[in-house]
Amino acid sequence: MKNVLCSVVALLISMCMETIVHADILIIGNKGVPVNSISKEEIKNIFLGNKDKWESGEAITFVNVSVENIHEEFTKNFVKKTPSQYISHFRKLVFTGKGQIPKSFDSEKDLIKFVSETNGAIGYVSKEAGSNIDLIKIIEITE
Repeated sequence: MKNVLCSVVALLISMCMETIVHADILIIGNKGVPVNSISKEEIKNIFLGNKDKWESGEAITFVNVSVENIHEEFTKNFVKKTPSQYISHFRKLVFTGKGQIPKSFDSEKDLIKFVSETNGAIGYVSKEAGSNIDLIKIIEITE
């Protein structure tokens, strides 16, 4: 009984930690992106290159930020890969002619600027960088 209780407590703690971590990352889009919310599974499919069009038919342009802790947190919690596994995924796609390395920015400010100027664009930033930004749409993350 004690082991079951410990397992339940550990599961609850990990679920709470996952929610807290996701709260530190914002998914942002160009103001014209035709969604206001997106599931974690859709985020994963977009950022692995498996989904390339919005429901409206508009092309999706997904971009990354190279700020190490933000990129690592995003890939781990949304794409379920380490940063090295993530880049390896795209190297394989490039090698087979099925994809290309996604555009990446050295600063959140540059990523926000690109997303705001590019139709269909989606990216991610820290909660601090995305607050009070009128240039982009903050997309709600659903389970």
